[in-house]
Amino acid sequence: MTVQQIAYTNRVFTLTLNNGEVLDGEALLIATGRKPNTQALNSAVTGIELDAQGFIKIDEQFQTTCAGIYAIGDAAKQPAFTHVSWEDYRRLKAILCGEHQTRNDRVLGYAVYTEPLVGRVGMTLEQAHKQGISACEVTLPMAHIARSIQWGHDLGFYRMVIDIKTNSILGARLVGYETAELVHVFLSLMEDKATWQVLEQSVHIHPTYGEIAQSRKATRWR
Repeated sequence: MTVQQIAYTNRVFTLTLNNGEVLDGEALLIATGRKPNTQALNSAVTGIELDAQGFIKIDEQFQTTCAGIYAIGDAAKQPAFTHVSWEDYRRLKAILCGEHQTRNDRVLGYAVYTEPLVGRVGMTLEQAHKQGISACEVTLPMAHIARSIQWGHDLGFYRMVIDIKTNSILGARLVGYETAELVHVFLSLMEDKATWQVLEQSVHIHPTYGEIAQSRKATRWR
């Protein structure tokens, strides 16, 4: 969907989408994007190539197009998060010490500090399908979690993407209270290549926001 028209009346933003849907809100966030500040490097002199957007080109082990020179973090078109840059450093250090690691053999997550919070790790269902993976997704509304009801934080959901053939967890999107913390549950399971059954069989403390999935039927995943 795309925005066709924006109006601002009586301190209310009104967005008209191309499907005819109309959305109202008290605030409007416009994300214009960012570009890398790499022009000052005069990289052409060293043989370091940039892509069309100005990011430094690197291979699977962070090496640039100039042998012996490496790049990590935002400037190398890695996900623009502090924890990713730090992990880039740790991974590159291991590579330089002779370990066989790449920038893609890891599970990365992130959080968006909105209200409610958003926690994300791995693939969406659409991304899985684009890669030719037979996948499905299941959703648990926050309103079905006892702790959420108790504290009045029932806005949001937990959503998990599952590989139908292997039962492995491909990704998760969590929206709601403290989901930036809770997404680590899925991140750790994915790093260990665990199946959704491991999550289901775990005995979580009641009542907590992390009481996610002892039984898909009992917790009303759908």
